[in-house]
Amino acid sequence: MVMGLSNFLLRLSYKYLFRSFRDTYFFINDFKISEGNVLDIGGGPGNIYDIIETDRIYYITLDIDFELLSYASNKVDKVLASSNEKIFRDGVFDHIIIYEALHHFTDPIMTLYRSYQYLSKCIHLVDFDVGKLGGLLFKWFHYMVLMKTIFYSLNDIIGFIHWLNPSLKLKIKWSNILNGMYYLRICK
Repeated sequence: MVMGLSNFLLRLSYKYLFRSFRDTYFFINDFKISEGNVLDIGGGPGNIYDIIETDRIYYITLDIDFELLSYASNKVDKVLASSNEKIFRDGVFDHIIIYEALHHFTDPIMTLYRSYQYLSKCIHLVDFDVGKLGGLLFKWFHYMVLMKTIFYSLNDIIGFIHWLNPSLKLKIKWSNILNGMYYLRICK
């Protein structure tokens, strides 16, 4: 009985993961990034660059996984570092992307704080809300494959951002109850 339920939940998690990857092109186009300096935190091989590629973007992907960075295009600058380290000047990036990565960081609050420091325009934050069904399945999937993660609800993230600076402009661009994903645009 338990094994049958476990297999069912695992198949359901894969279904939500596939939908997430399938919809990525739609989600990224909603960022509306056409120029400027872009930092992709936790971006690994820089897959998002392949979607928004243009000659008017200077794109850096920051990750702690050397192997993932090694797969990145030669058009992408790669930085092997933790998202918690202060390695860039303040206000140097027009756009900061954290796409389905916040739950993998050891200190997500510090990551948001560093992002805020580096920012001159907007942070584009997409992740799973564990307050929704899809987010709970995604969390369960990570637990089953033994990935260490820290999940927060969308309300928790909004609370962290207001703690950083109450005057920041927050806009929930979309929040999907079924798959549990949200896109939060944070602008100065």
